[in-house]
Amino acid sequence: MVSATQTRAPTRPLVSKIALAVGVVFVLVGIAGFIPGITTGYDMLSFAGHGSMAKLLGVFQVSVLHNIVHLLYGVAGIALAATAVTARLYLIGGGIIYLILWIYGLVIDQGTTVNFVPINTPDNWLHFGLGVGMIALGVLAGGRAAARR
Repeated sequence: MVSATQTRAPTRPLVSKIALAVGVVFVLVGIAGFIPGITTGYDMLSFAGHGSMAKLLGVFQVSVLHNIVHLLYGVAGIALAATAVTARLYLIGGGIIYLILWIYGLVIDQGTTVNFVPINTPDNWLHFGLGVGMIALGVLAGGRAAARR
């Protein structure tokens, strides 16, 4: 006789669930950047550069390149959520990348071609929050998975 515990599908580690959720959110944000109405100034959306005046939710400056980066970041999160080790790597590594992008956004002149993504002040502070949040989630949830092994 098979017990109920033997027939249950294995559960995904918490860190994998979190990485999957973060990845899905990034995909949704990337798609939203291409939807007029959700993205204001959609008629001013350019491929890249500080001249793109489109803003996601009327706040965060976006371009086609910026939206593609969000989509790729999301797909990476979904793929790397497969194991606890890769999910933790995605969250911590991705968080570090976001903190680097935050610093980059603070030191560049946003009105020049160096701002190729493009980034505005609200983007900078969102990048800071994402960086800190992703690292914290990777360390805290990833540490639990490592402790169980």
